[in-house]
Amino acid sequence: MKFKNFRREPSLNILRTLLALVTPIISLWLTSTPSHAKIININNQEQFDDLDETILSLISNGETNIDIHLGPTTFYFGENHLNLNNIKNKHLNLTLKGNGTVITATGRNYTDNQSYMRPFNTDKAFVTPQGDDIPIWSQTYQADRLIEVVDEQTKLCELTCTKISDKTAEQCSNTYIYITQWFKSNTYKVKEITNGKIKFTATDLSYNQGRQCYSINLDYGFGKAMPRFKLCNNGNDNNHLLTIDHNKIHLPQGSDTIHECSATRFMRLANCELAHVEICDISFAGNKNSRNALIEICATNTENITISNCLFKAIHSTVIKIDSTNNFLLEKSLFTQCHRDGIVASRSANTQIAHNTFKLMGLGGNNNFCIRISGKNFKVTHNELTDFGYGGIAAGTWWGTPKTTPVTGTIAYNHLFFTPTYFNQAPHDLLMDSGAIYLYTQCDSVAVNHNFIHDYTGAYQNRGIFCDDGAKNLTINSNIIINTPNNYSIDSRRSLGIETEKNSHVDTVNINNHIAGNITTSPIRLEGRDKKSRCTLGTNVFLSESNNIPQHALQNLASQRDFVTIPFRGMADDKLKLTQQDYNILRKAINLKELQNLLTIQP
Repeated sequence: MKFKNFRREPSLNILRTLLALVTPIISLWLTSTPSHAKIININNQEQFDDLDETILSLISNGETNIDIHLGPTTFYFGENHLNLNNIKNKHLNLTLKGNGTVITATGRNYTDNQSYMRPFNTDKAFVTPQGDDIPIWSQTYQADRLIEVVDEQTKLCELTCTKISDKTAEQCSNTYIYITQWFKSNTYKVKEITNGKIKFTATDLSYNQGRQCYSINLDYGFGKAMPRFKLCNNGNDNNHLLTIDHNKIHLPQGSDTIHECSATRFMRLANCELAHVEICDISFAGNKNSRNALIEICATNTENITISNCLFKAIHSTVIKIDSTNNFLLEKSLFTQCHRDGIVASRSANTQIAHNTFKLMGLGGNNNFCIRISGKNFKVTHNELTDFGYGGIAAGTWWGTPKTTPVTGTIAYNHLFFTPTYFNQAPHDLLMDSGAIYLYTQCDSVAVNHNFIHDYTGAYQNRGIFCDDGAKNLTINSNIIINTPNNYSIDSRRSLGIETEKNSHVDTVNINNHIAGNITTSPIRLEGRDKKSRCTLGTNVFLSESNNIPQHALQNLASQRDFVTIPFRGMADDKLKLTQQDYNILRKAINLKELQNLLTIQP
């Protein structure tokens, strides 16, 4: 068969046109897709000890795609084990990936009744071979009466608790007392315990004029709660604690071997310019207590930094600290049995914290959060936080701190709650004056939407969502807040002292706050600075357990709507129970579209 008048030119022209279109795409793909990565397998401690040197050597040799594969074993890190500073390579991709890998702090292993010859201090941290935290502090006790200042000049104090056994000065050589307090908690060396009186020197003793009490009785001055304390190396709770008595290790019941952690920071990445950094599939178990973080990334410019699918367990310092570093993602990771903050991100842009679980956090008894964040365009979404200490999520910048970057972002679709046992013990153990979601004074545009908070409490005045110290520029919409029994479900209070505080870094407070569409079982407080504060209250739903509806605290609002009230019918499977009639009332009053999966309709 012959083809007449067949011409090749049009086909060639089409091909040239297609090539012209796809060539830039191919070129972009070639430059953005890593070439064959340099894979380094780390399978023993010696190779792990050389990790820092290995990476720096590869970088100096021109490698731009480095994959570190960690083997299925336990590695021990020293202080600043991976320390990468001042690396300027915008094409460098660095991955640290585990495979059944556990990383823990270097230190010594001990068995029961073994000699402990080194000086002891309360920064020591111990873990089991499985990475579980072994406590050295007792349960929380309550003093029988206010702490007495025996000698103001020498700062000698005396706490009375008849539940505590007597100990001589010699027996107290390693005994410490930790006074857990609302605003500050401190550790002091115990001199002796006589007739239930614990004698110690409060090195920072002062008198608080505003609360009319000594600093050691601050909880009582604020919330009329008797002083609470913990003891280290006292011996009252030997079955549950690790103790050191006459320089001998005594392990808690059921423990055969423990590991003492002697290092805090595994990784520091500072002042770098890179393409991509990823840490994934690694279990971190145990480190020493200090103000440093286990992982610290600061002043580093990358296209993205990702930490994913990791386990952080029995971490005594802050776990992750991000500062002046953009495009950071933390996802699908578990934090548990940790003592300080889970993650602190500040002065950074595009920080994302999503689909993580935080459980049994804030064990150190300080003012710590699972997530503490400020910066530009952050997103804290779809996280589950349960049985945490002082608070769950904190956002914004405190009024006493200069704000160097805008604070804008979203806190949404998070689930925050206490389990029943933890909830019942919380008023005895936890601090006061916080919130499950806590918002600092300085925010530029922060939205708190579609979160589910339930069964949250503490020692005194613990709110579901707390806008503290004149927090401003907040939108709080469509949250469900159930069972916050000792304070407001949402509290945006006016702070008169901050309005006139000379040292404040905020010109105006309590302005431009908007609360609407929330479903609560406790009252809402919304106080604007003045009539021109632009604070508005939309329609909110109050779930009433009786006909007695508590008073909502409202003042200086630009606009206000009524509350819709329906019966509170409890919860089932972590969902709010409603009848069809309840549901019909709600959907006419507020937008339920994003809350459907938190509701269960029953006959």
